[in-house]
Amino acid sequence: MVESIQDGKNGILVNAEDAVSFADAMQSLITDQNLMSLLKHGARQYGNGDEYDWHNIAKQTMSVLMKH
Repeated sequence: MVESIQDGKNGILVNAEDAVSFADAMQSLITDQNLMSLLKHGARQYGNGDEYDWHNIAKQTMSVLMKH
């Protein structure tokens, strides 16, 4: 998941073992509508890229399957 998240652009990265940091990040999302909008927009743009296009995913999957 870390490879997909760009901190402050399409999500917020926190240490998985740090509950306080996680709570702070969630509080920021709840209280800061501008941050929430920025991250939602960034996530949509990232998810709409060619890397996550179903046609490309199917081609890559077939390529891997044909090798084995």
